[in-house]
Amino acid sequence: MLQKFVEALKERAYLPAPTVLLKDDNLQKLIHSLSPVKNQFQEERVSDMEKLNQAEENLSKLKDVRIIHIPPATVAAAHFIGEEPENQVGKWISDFARQSRIWEIYPQVRLFGFNAPNPVDETGCHGYEMWLTIPEDMEVPEPLEKKRFEGGVYAAHMIRMGNFYEWAWLDRWVQENGEYVYRGSGNPENMFGSLEEHLNYFTLVQEMQEGEPEVLQLDLLIPVIKRKTEK
Repeated sequence: MLQKFVEALKERAYLPAPTVLLKDDNLQKLIHSLSPVKNQFQEERVSDMEKLNQAEENLSKLKDVRIIHIPPATVAAAHFIGEEPENQVGKWISDFARQSRIWEIYPQVRLFGFNAPNPVDETGCHGYEMWLTIPEDMEVPEPLEKKRFEGGVYAAHMIRMGNFYEWAWLDRWVQENGEYVYRGSGNPENMFGSLEEHLNYFTLVQEMQEGEPEVLQLDLLIPVIKRKTEK
């Protein structure tokens, strides 16, 4: 039962600690089933709010941020604004990748994405764009468009698919780390140059015959540059 309680907390890690422990009915039931924990929790929950908030603060401080360099690349770009744009562009990209058997002619293939516009346009819809890295001389069919990705240095943090609240954690790291500073595009339409990389696309796209592969892990990427030091 204690393990179930821990797992339930993990699933709600994105919520403020007081909300998780005091307002979640499922967690309350688990707490009440743990009789030794129950009395202590009820007696001390108010006085322990400060400790819970501190724990939440520590949880949101990333300790595993990587600094990576992504080389420039030619990309096949797919863009769509409307309902479920991620699924639409994902299907276009994956159909192209399978038809061309991109993994055979370009084994270093990678897939990036970002909100475009971010978050919505004037109609209230949001959009998404994906970039599949391809050989420079490769032709792409409509509705895809050939573009150039300039690459650069990024602060990277890996998440499980769906945990997009961790963008705020990575943003905080960039603001506070002291060694690297933000070098965003200045354009909110493309998430200020930030990207989401769909990890292991090389393998995933080969495993599904149609549709967009199920991505289990993403790298969140924020463009950075090393801070200049005074001499």
